[in-house]
Formats: sequence, structure tokens, C-alpha cells
Amino acid sequence: MTEKRPDVLIVGAGVIGCSIAHALVRRGAAVTVLERDYPGAVTSRASAGMLVPTAEGLPAGPMLNLAVQSLRLYPTLAETLREESGVDVEYSACGVLVPAFGDQAAQALKTRLSPDNPALQWLPRAVALEREPLLNPTLLGALFHPSEGQVNPAKLVEALTQAAARMGAAFHYGVAVDGLVRHGGRVAGVRTGSSEWHAGATVLAAGAWSGALSRWAGVPLDIQPVRGQVVSLRCVPQPLRTVVFGQPGYLVPRRDGTLLVGATQEWTGFENRATAGNTRMLLESAKRLLPALDSATFLDTWSGLRPASPDEQPVLGPVPGLDGLAVATGHFRNGVLLAPVTGELLAAYLLRGTAAPLKPFGVERFLGKKKR
Repeated sequence: MTEKRPDVLIVGAGVIGCSIAHALVRRGAAVTVLERDYPGAVTSRASAGMLVPTAEGLPAGPMLNLAVQSLRLYPTLAETLREESGVDVEYSACGVLVPAFGDQAAQALKTRLSPDNPALQWLPRAVALEREPLLNPTLLGALFHPSEGQVNPAKLVEALTQAAARMGAAFHYGVAVDGLVRHGGRVAGVRTGSSEWHAGATVLAAGAWSGALSRWAGVPLDIQPVRGQVVSLRCVPQPLRTVVFGQPGYLVPRRDGTLLVGATQEWTGFENRATAGNTRMLLESAKRLLPALDSATFLDTWSGLRPASPDEQPVLGPVPGLDGLAVATGHFRNGVLLAPVTGELLAAYLLRGTAAPLKPFGVERFLGKKKR
């Protein structure tokens, strides 16, 4: 290798790794990113890109706080990336509707109303249908989250990569990492076959493959792949203005006239393929939410592998007993949502040692626990 030793070496160029790289180079750090495929290949580009911390029903606590904090970063990040990369990530605070199709569902949704979130609204049936006239008219009402919305994950990864590269980050593709370079209790970089890449600090952000940390570092980090399948339809005209977060399934209207239908949640290991049965199930759930989709044009279906930790919350920060190694993985269904805040928090830790905000998501919570 001819490039100089970077301050930080990042393993993985998904939306998390790219967000960390972008946050670091904006602060003047020298960064190298290693990716065995191409940016966002397996998970990030397969995502529907919903930004729905409260619509998803996350309970009060550190995870919800982290998600809301990240959502608030999106408007500025989207504009910054447009200026730095020339890429429009299609961020939109279009709002999210969560419809209720029965008394029990309606009552459950109404319990989420709180003075702490005055923007959250319960829309009676007539008002919900006025906002989205093509929704299934059997709904009783809907919870409306006006500040939530979506982003285009493929364009987000592209923008982060382009912006970071223009500011000096080095991206290397087709590079498979197979171990850590250790000097006693310090990690000095990684191994890739017969080569070594050295850095001041190393970040493992390899998504569903981050479980390799257990083997390399002797830490019981049990990250499992969870397959999610999405269907793409084309509707003329676009039938929705807002994201519809149903139970089950969701609908995401894209700017290009496509409508994304998602998503399954399958514990199938590293088997990453779309199936006929899941395609049928997604189309049926979409039609229950929006009967007019019967006449939509079927475009495509695909799948991705989400990285899930045992408690389905991200794993962020230093690895106990190994100086120079940090981890950013386990974001499960919320990788795109949590990318901005993950980048900011990891950059603050790596450059200034600011670790307190990471403590609720630290590796320590899994120490001493058996793998499931």
C-alpha cells in the first residue's frame, strides 16, 4: 500500500461505515474504508429508507432518544451532502400515517399520544381519508406523525461516499478482511489475506458480518443476519403522499413514481434471496392497505440482510480489553435512520474520546452472556 497510515480504518462501506467516514473527514481525520463488495451492497441499498422512530412504536428510552436525535440531523445532513457531493438524497419529511382497522388497534395507537410529542395527531376516519383518499375505507382512523418521512438509501450511500472521498477519504473495494492486527492488548489494524492495513483506530462496521468480531477479538458479540424482502410497484398517478406504516407491512411512495412495499423479517442466516411466497404476502398486505394497488405495475423484488444484536439495538463504541478497536453494528431495522447520529457519535469518540453517549449501546451489556 502506498497511502499513508490513516487515523481511522473502517471495515464496511454500508450506510453506517460511510456515515462514520463522512463525519470523520469533515473533522479533518485521515480515513480509509475497506469494503468486500461495493458501498451499501447487501443491506443499505435494499432498505426502503423509512425514517419513523415514533411511528414504529419504539418504547421510551435510550433507543428512542437516539432515533429522534438522528431524525433531527437529517434536514441539515441532506443539504450538506447536496453541497458536498452534488447528490440529492431525496430526504422528505412527508409524514407517516399508521392506520387502525379495529377498535383494539385504534385504542393501542391512541395510547401513544402524549404532551411530550404534541405534533403527534390522531386523525378520525374522515380526516385520514381526506389526507390519503385511496386508503382502505374500512379504517377507523390513523395516527399521523408529521415530522417523520423517508430518504433514498441508495442515494444516501452514494452521497456519503462521494462527499467523504472528495474530502480525502480512501475507499477500497473488493477487499475482504479476515482478521485483526494485534499488538498485545492493542489493535493496530486488520489483515486481508497476506496484507496488513494499519491505522490509529479501527472501526468494525460490517453489518451482518460483524459477528466475526467474536472470533477475531474474543468478545461475545452475537450479530445475526435477518433477511428483509421488499417489492417495488409503479402507480400512475402516485397514490400516496405520505408513508403508510401498517400492521403488517408498509408503503413508501418514492419521488420517481414507484411505491415500495415492505418488509419481511426472516431469520434465514446468510441466505439473501427474494422468494415467491414473500412476494405474494407483501402484495396481499399492500392491497389490504391500499386496494387500488390491484392495478399497479409490478417492477421488482429484492432482499437484504439486517444486522440484529440479541436485544435488537445497535452496538456502538469501544471494545473492552482492546485499545484501538471500536464497533458500530447491530442497527437491525433502523440502520438508515440511525446513520447520521452514529456517524456523529463515533467521530466524537474516536477523535475526542467522548464515550458517555455510547454507554447505553456498549459492548459491555453482552459480556458474560451466552450466545443465543
